[in-house]
Amino acid sequence: FAEALHRFDWLPDLIAAGPDGATEALRLTLEWRRVFGRWNAFSWDHEVMARRVFNLACAAPALAARASDVEATGLAVDLARQARDLLGPGRPETTAERAVCAAVAGAALRGEPGRRLLERALAALSRALPLAIASDGGHASRRPDLGLSLLFDLQTLDEAMIQRGLAAPDGIQR
Repeated sequence: FAEALHRFDWLPDLIAAGPDGATEALRLTLEWRRVFGRWNAFSWDHEVMARRVFNLACAAPALAARASDVEATGLAVDLARQARDLLGPGRPETTAERAVCAAVAGAALRGEPGRRLLERALAALSRALPLAIASDGGHASRRPDLGLSLLFDLQTLDEAMIQRGLAAPDGIQR
């Protein structure tokens, strides 16, 4: 339960509930930031953080629309910081997931910091995908749930890049 809370698994459902849900999502996100915004071994674990970064990046437009300029800037800075942390050392078997989540954050962030983050994450993802995907197209772990999750994440990244007017590298599209 705590992992789901810190991964922000609840965020897409609140955003889907409309304006009131987005307002509550912003409130909860800001409160999480106040309590857990500094490093914490549990909430900043890479596997937990990867999903939080993904969910925050996908919800960023809805959150920013309800946030003050100061709140929106703080959320963007936190998202970038967490995404950059995902690109650091971690468990090799989660490198592709972490890189795709960081890339989605890079696509969601505007300006030079977002572009640099996206470039770094795409480079890491290009190196990680051949290790995560076996020659037969299945996930290297042989777990179909992980393969499907990675596929959905890659599709989200591809769509985010299209929305920015960018083309995803061939390896990601493939």
